[in-house]
Amino acid sequence: MMVYDALKEEGWVLIRELSNGRKEKFTVAETNFRHKFNSIPAHWRLKLQKHSSLKEPERIK
Repeated sequence: MMVYDALKEEGWVLIRELSNGRKEKFTVAETNFRHKFNSIPAHWRLKLQKHSSLKEPERIK
């Protein structure tokens, strides 16, 4: 995911709304700023962890 408009920090939760009305949640795992290069504008490059792929913590019985 490429973000142009704002600084995102590790640990933030991003919500992406899909055309069918569903929402996907992601946690920002890593951020990297990329400077403008030729015709590519400066942007933030994010590594995300999708919430549905997170493992449930084991519960102590």
